[in-house]
Amino acid sequence: MVVGQDWGEQPCFERNVGHEPPNNRTNHTLMRLLESIGIRLDVPSRQDDGGGVIFLTNAILCLKTGGMQGATRQEWFENCGRRFLRQRSNW
Repeated sequence: MVVGQDWGEQPCFERNVGHEPPNNRTNHTLMRLLESIGIRLDVPSRQDDGGGVIFLTNAILCLKTGGMQGATRQEWFENCGRRFLRQRSNW
């Protein structure tokens, strides 16, 4: 499992109809990092059913405004972390 910071911005999500563009730099960086520890992944596709060997998620599970490098707020991490990033025994 890999936990990133946040999803991209809303216009990018809308432009790509909820999918990642094939040239997404973050995806390519993650693929190189994972390959360095022996986990080889293919570029995500629109047909990807999510049944792969690794689970990627983000600490903030909502779309922000202000561009891909837009600011984040501490309360967003607290809200999503409390709901989605708990130890399994707390479910």
